Amino acid sequence: MPVCPEVLGGLPVPRPPSEILDTQRGPRVINSLGQDVTREYVLGASIALDIGLQAGCRKAILKARSPACGFGHVYDGTFSRNLVEGHGVFARLLKSHGFSIYTEETFPNL
Repeated sequence: MPVCPEVLGGLPVPRPPSEILDTQRGPRVINSLGQDVTREYVLGASIALDIGLQAGCRKAILKARSPACGFGHVYDGTFSRNLVEGHGVFARLLKSHGFSIYTEETFPNL
């Protein structure tokens, strides 16, 4: 089932780049314009999870380093292309629901 959590959460295409920034309030998704788009990412991840569960999915191939789909490493929120260990919003949600997660870089024979 192809899904895009960002679009499902109401963000446009194209959209400004976003990264996950650790704050005192916890991780937030901030775009390059300084806007907090965490709500849209969380909403989209929830909708995408529901679509996957309704379709019987238990595995996902996600976009590496994305603030929604990154798995293992994401950009650090400084927009300087620095990677840190972590998962995107959607990847974390899928993992908490027991999904097997791959990226285009880790899926065999992709």
